[in-house]
Amino acid sequence: MRTRDVLTILLAAAIIPASLLALPQAAAPAADRTIEASASIKPAAPKTGENVFEVRFMEASKPVTGLKLTSNVGMTSMDMGTAHPLVKETSPGHYTLRPMFQMDGPWRITLVSKAPKFTVSFDMTVGGDKPWQLAKKTIKITGSRPAGPSPPKKVLSAQPEAPKAEPAKPEPPKQLPPKQEPPRAQPTYGQDMSAMGHVAASLPQLKEKASYAWTGNEDWETRTGFGKLEPMVRMMLLMMVGGSGMEGMKMAPMDMVFSDANFTEEGVKPEADAPDVGSKALKVEAKLDKASVGDNNISIIITTPGGAPVTGVRFVASVSMTSMDMGTSHPAVQEIGKGKYAVKATFTMIGPWRLSLVVTATNMPPSTYTFDFEAK
Repeated sequence: MRTRDVLTILLAAAIIPASLLALPQAAAPAADRTIEASASIKPAAPKTGENVFEVRFMEASKPVTGLKLTSNVGMTSMDMGTAHPLVKETSPGHYTLRPMFQMDGPWRITLVSKAPKFTVSFDMTVGGDKPWQLAKKTIKITGSRPAGPSPPKKVLSAQPEAPKAEPAKPEPPKQLPPKQEPPRAQPTYGQDMSAMGHVAASLPQLKEKASYAWTGNEDWETRTGFGKLEPMVRMMLLMMVGGSGMEGMKMAPMDMVFSDANFTEEGVKPEADAPDVGSKALKVEAKLDKASVGDNNISIIITTPGGAPVTGVRFVASVSMTSMDMGTSHPAVQEIGKGKYAVKATFTMIGPWRLSLVVTATNMPPSTYTFDFEAK
């Protein structure tokens, strides 16, 4: 090798900085997180109606704050719908919601967090006398937080200029085949929809329309409802729902004539010719000083025709709007004493609302009473 070539190699090595010889370092691995969740409910034994549910989230003995939580409340033994009560952070690490249990039985409360992403569920039985034990859950979150600051990237200096490449010649655009939309399946009347899930399976299936020849001599009592067994079936339904706690599932509020003549702030009293069995045996009054948007405390007074207070009455309450479908709530009715009861009805917007009460007294069949209010 010639002396001039050796000097050239040594000069080039001296110009290259030491940073060019450093190898890139890998980024710091993400760390796992462990969050402890403990839940409690008020009252201690969950009951039908509104309850207060609180969950505390702790991580390394410190409260986890700022979680964005959504809730799902539903029954696990049957489809009663899913409610999504608002979750609020009442204190650092403490998150509170107010679930509404419509009937006794097994229920589940699920909380979903967006950041960090996790889901935690709590199961409980509503309507029992045994207090619900404090539930604790451990949430494992993998790689949700960096273990430490990543080392700074070293910038290479005095890099040799790369040789300039000749500009590439543009290739002609390729002709893509026209996009074809997938063929749309045509609906088939009477097809089996069970494969579409429990929602589609519950929808009515279309079938061919049946044709009947009318002669004018038909016995319509045998062709409508349950036929001649209609009175017996109605009585059996009244006997079955009287004390089973299922009254709110089968019995809908009765329609009333809404007019200025029968409307007061104390509610509309039942029509005199209402077909409820035993409706004339009790006097039921619902009083409210002023109906407004939000929670309203309605007083209920039940007496005999002679004015004696009636105690030990069982209720199924339903609150709904009469001008549009805003859903139906089922608040719990509390007995105060001496024939007086109280119910908290929530009116979510301005307009006409209806309180329906299915009343079951001792040795009497259930009766339905409805009262209308105007929320302002």
